[in-house]
Amino acid sequence: MNTNNHSPRNDVNIPSDLVVVGRIADANGVRGKVKIFPHSKQNTQLLDIKNWYIQKFDLNDHPLGPVRTVKVKSKVMNGDVILASFDGIEDRDQALELKGYSILASRSEFPTTNSDEFYWIDLIGCFVYSNDPSNPTLLGIVKNLSESGAHTLLHIHQINSEDNLSPRLNSKGRPIEVLIPFVKDIVPEIDIENKKIFANWTLE
Repeated sequence: MNTNNHSPRNDVNIPSDLVVVGRIADANGVRGKVKIFPHSKQNTQLLDIKNWYIQKFDLNDHPLGPVRTVKVKSKVMNGDVILASFDGIEDRDQALELKGYSILASRSEFPTTNSDEFYWIDLIGCFVYSNDPSNPTLLGIVKNLSESGAHTLLHIHQINSEDNLSPRLNSKGRPIEVLIPFVKDIVPEIDIENKKIFANWTLE
């Protein structure tokens, strides 16, 4: 990788509120551009965020190295992906060295949303309860979101309790997942501050 002063570098001034918002999937062309898959369709906000960071993780989301800063020269949406170029990354070989790195951004740089709008990243990690005032039941924890075409889906992993986040497993040893439509009639109450979501939903 190019080692000039503009290349991605380790930096002591790393924000404490970084969140993963995308992944560098491949090089694009021969002039050092990279192809980035946002983690959600909402992540077009990356185009409005000035400061980007990169870090590599293993399959269990454990860091494989430090967070590094990158200086973005250009960024544009191209269908469902973002094409970007960085200072110091001038050719395809250098771009390929970034393949597999995650893109991170400071949560404080995200554009402000309306009171009834939420970033997916803020919903991930929330506990989901059945919307029964007399006996709310813990349904699980939000692990991911996806688009079904008609609406967004919450991917809920069943867990034992708020104090034990280990997922419940099915007969094949995989986490038991529940998909809940993220629509007002089904998810009437969201408390981001306390990481709680209440849903008109019951487990079978």
